[in-house]
Amino acid sequence: MSDEWRTAAKNSFIVAPSATLVATILGTLAAVGLTKANFAGKSLLMALLISPMIVPVIVVGLGMYLFFAPLGIANTYFGLILAYAALGVPFVVTTVAAPLQNFNHNLVRASQSLGASPLRTFFRVTLPVIAPGVISGALFLAGADQTTLPRQMFTGIRETSARRSRRWRRS
Repeated sequence: MSDEWRTAAKNSFIVAPSATLVATILGTLAAVGLTKANFAGKSLLMALLISPMIVPVIVVGLGMYLFFAPLGIANTYFGLILAYAALGVPFVVTTVAAPLQNFNHNLVRASQSLGASPLRTFFRVTLPVIAPGVISGALFLAGADQTTLPRQMFTGIRETSARRSRRWRRS
């Protein structure tokens, strides 16, 4: 195994679980909060949360770099984890919000009327119902200098294709 592949695997094993955990927690909390509350600007906030899904990746990447560089986290694991999480949150929000739209809030009221705390109710009642959405919302992408396995695979395919193309033109 080459050094590039070893580094990509190491980075993936560090970044992917961390970013997935952060994105899943933040996205689930945002989805629960957005489906429960009614307030002015709710649509605007939802649009802002899902904007990384709509905005071209190059724009999001440049924006993250310009935001992270002054903070000194542009080329760090922490910055890469935040970037992956920011890109993953919209997917979690949309996949968790879907089962919450049809969620029977009488279950929450029943749980709390039986003496369960809001936190216990969330983990015992709400989370099991929305778990498929939470699980399917996890995702991660690659950063600039921190090559992960998906990015290394893409690079390998691209380089192999380029070599074959050059051989084909020579013959």
